[in-house]
Amino acid sequence: MERWVRWILLRPGFISLKTYGSSLWDWGVVRSTEGNWIFGFTWHACVCDSLRTKLLAILRGLSLCWEHGHRRVEFFIDSLLALGLITAYHPLLHQYACIIGSIKSLLRRSWVVHCRHKLREGNVVADHLAKLGSTHASVVSVWSAPLDGLCPFCKLMYLVWLF
Repeated sequence: MERWVRWILLRPGFISLKTYGSSLWDWGVVRSTEGNWIFGFTWHACVCDSLRTKLLAILRGLSLCWEHGHRRVEFFIDSLLALGLITAYHPLLHQYACIIGSIKSLLRRSWVVHCRHKLREGNVVADHLAKLGSTHASVVSVWSAPLDGLCPFCKLMYLVWLF
């Protein structure tokens, strides 16, 4: 089966939040409608399973967007499981019910957030941040400008792979 992975054109006036979580780090990048860098972040998540770090990446990314005053957000994540947990019925007995509840509470605030699935291969900048985060000494890092090595990825508006 062929699948195309590409940058998705945003609705006018929205910013893009793309997150990713692994067993050690969660990270994300926020860009304007035109694809310009707004900020990026990495967070040391401790050693845990990837679903927990994906949920924490969502929580931290949405919290940072709110704190920075962004009220129209297109949110992309590569995990259908995490996406389903935050957009469907809240499972009160889930082991991560507190994190899921915190995300749902954020989503109920007075703003517009569209949650969408995107394959990890289409999240090149966040993937690069993952590699940087794993070598970074700080527990929390938020960057208002792209770091060295990220600029080639940030300038790409339409990045397409076929696999």
